[in-house]
Amino acid sequence: VSGRHQAAHEEVVPRQRMSEKARLVRAALMRGGTSKGVVFRAADLPPAGAARDAVIVAALGPDSTGLAIDGVGGGVTSTLKAAVVAPPSKPGFAADYHFAQVSRGGGIDWRSNCANFASAAALVAADDGMALREADGSAVVRLWASGAGEAMSVTLPATDAPPVAIAGVRGEAPPLRVEFELGGHALLPTGRPEEEGLRLGDRPLRATIVDVAGNPQVLVRAVEGGLRGDEADITCEQKYSGGILLCLGGLRGDEAAEEATAALVWEAVDAAAAPHSQSPSL
Repeated sequence: VSGRHQAAHEEVVPRQRMSEKARLVRAALMRGGTSKGVVFRAADLPPAGAARDAVIVAALGPDSTGLAIDGVGGGVTSTLKAAVVAPPSKPGFAADYHFAQVSRGGGIDWRSNCANFASAAALVAADDGMALREADGSAVVRLWASGAGEAMSVTLPATDAPPVAIAGVRGEAPPLRVEFELGGHALLPTGRPEEEGLRLGDRPLRATIVDVAGNPQVLVRAVEGGLRGDEADITCEQKYSGGILLCLGGLRGDEAAEEATAALVWEAVDAAAAPHSQSPSL
């Protein structure tokens, strides 16, 4: 993860009637790598639950149009992210990183992870004095990604570090390095290289479920959707016309595809412990 980070401290006000008294919430609007969203401090939010979720959704303002007019988010999942930075719940960590992926429909997934946005959360933690300073001028922020149960280390560069560029972000800046401490992490969460029991309508669908650092994804062959796999600017609607949800596997942006991805992946992961259970359908 590299490139410039951009932060602007905003006062985010949840949606409510004008006659009601607004409560201002401190937040940072930031880009981390190729992701953008809002970083909160746990002390500024209600406890985990519906009230906290409501503040986050109100701040980002997702809607069915994809424009997010009533919020600071965007129309794709890479611009509908949030993080809550909290004091560490485990020894040896600088902070807890609670990552929230918001859908265009206003739902929140707290079970995944995002390395790009972890760099933004680490910068906020560093601003709050949670970074370990190194002799070369760099700093390390060790994060516990609570949703995925992952340990991460984010290295913030020294001010004289050589600049780099990343695709999709203009300009150059010193890089931030994000590392995962995988430990006993399972790349194939179901233990199978291919899920032959999946079905698309009345025909079988071959797919592979992988867990990339806390981000379960479903990989399918382009040919099963009537595509080559190298087409440019294909929308999710066009992928549907090919007969398959090729938004799976991280090509997000469509609310229905996101929800289908989450349901398919987590059902399959949960079912792995029950060999005789029915495989999920798409």
